[in-house]
Amino acid sequence: MPNSKADAATPAPDAGTPGAEAKNRARPDRRASAEPPAPPNGITITRWGLGISLTLALGILGGAFMLVWNRTAGLDDRMWSLQDQVADMRAEIGVVRHEVGSLREDMTAIRQDMSAIREQVQEIAILIRTRAAPADAQ
Repeated sequence: MPNSKADAATPAPDAGTPGAEAKNRARPDRRASAEPPAPPNGITITRWGLGISLTLALGILGGAFMLVWNRTAGLDDRMWSLQDQVADMRAEIGVVRHEVGSLREDMTAIRQDMSAIREQVQEIAILIRTRAAPADAQ
């Protein structure tokens, strides 16, 4: 089994030896063409362009993240405020319910008083009719 470190450590053959010419010869699969290379079609990405693009993209993403972060923080404050307002409204609703209950009790008492007055008016009407009836008979 060949030792790869030993193969790499062997010096290159000196110029003029048969091994040196074989390494410098052009390979048949890499023939030089007489045509110039085709111009690039499309986008050429350079390190500088890639760096600028990535920096710009990270800046935009960072700004968007901060915008969303600030909006969610504002929403959190609004939600706490709304919860406080809902608690206050619940307390006020409890007070209104108590007042409505008191009004219902008052209405019940007024209805009882009205029925008592109605009975008294009917009794007075009967008394008036009985007094007026003998006078009409004469």
